[in-house]
Amino acid sequence: MRDVLSEHQGDVEAVQVELVKRAIPDVMALFERSRVGGRYAHSKFPPTDDILRKKSQKGADEIW
Repeated sequence: MRDVLSEHQGDVEAVQVELVKRAIPDVMALFERSRVGGRYAHSKFPPTDDILRKKSQKGADEIW
């Protein structure tokens, strides 16, 4: 951020515009680096409320 601030001679609004432009590419690059070697399999799921449990495998839950 300091390098962007110095590039724009302290103009806070111009710095904000520049940082917003960089935000999505920076996050996508971070996401790409963080998922290398990762697995997408979930091993734990949050508990399901009784109203959302199906009474049978082919049946609907109580909401439907």
